[in-house]
Amino acid sequence: MKTRIIQGEIIIKYILTAAGSLLLLAGCGDTPEDEIQELGSEYGLDVHVLEETDMESGEMAELDEEGAEKLFQYISEALNDGTAEGYSDVPLTPELEEPVEDPGTGGTHSVSLEGVPSGEYADFNRVVSFSYELEQGAEEIAPDTIGMEQLGTFSAGMPGFEWDNIHTSAHYEEETGEVEFYTSGQWEINFLYKGEEVDFSVTDDWFVPLDPEEILEDVPVVW
Repeated sequence: MKTRIIQGEIIIKYILTAAGSLLLLAGCGDTPEDEIQELGSEYGLDVHVLEETDMESGEMAELDEEGAEKLFQYISEALNDGTAEGYSDVPLTPELEEPVEDPGTGGTHSVSLEGVPSGEYADFNRVVSFSYELEQGAEEIAPDTIGMEQLGTFSAGMPGFEWDNIHTSAHYEEETGEVEFYTSGQWEINFLYKGEEVDFSVTDDWFVPLDPEEILEDVPVVW
């Protein structure tokens, strides 16, 4: 009889211990690494977290869950509106590189894709900048009336990333009269999330169309 009681007590204690462990495990939340990787996967991003970081608060951008989600969302949207799979580079229209025969005026210009519509990071956008020279008295933009050089792209308006421009070219589309820019590069993402350093890169490319009238609007009436 005593033996049975002892065995019963042992069994009961084991069950209680097991139940307590299950409750303890169920109460543990995800680690910051799990949280940020799961958040990235929701936007199709393979987020990498460094095992150790030498960075401290103030040495790099720190994003909370809301800030990280806004960044991931924007990068995801940029990836989705890029070139179709298998679409190769867009060559620079040769005439756009050549100086105009009768130069009149020039300057720098930039054109941007539509940014985030509202909120704290509403100025977050992608921009193409270039220098140009127009033919004397030109009333329209065409390959033989404009020369372009120093094409480049950048993106800004939110902490936690840098856009690394690898290549940018411009093509004059005769049917629409637009100058279409194509750029390729990488999003370099690096920020602290709850003390963990998030660090990864994503290859991307995108188009930016330009209505040439935007340039002519800034040109003086009398040259």
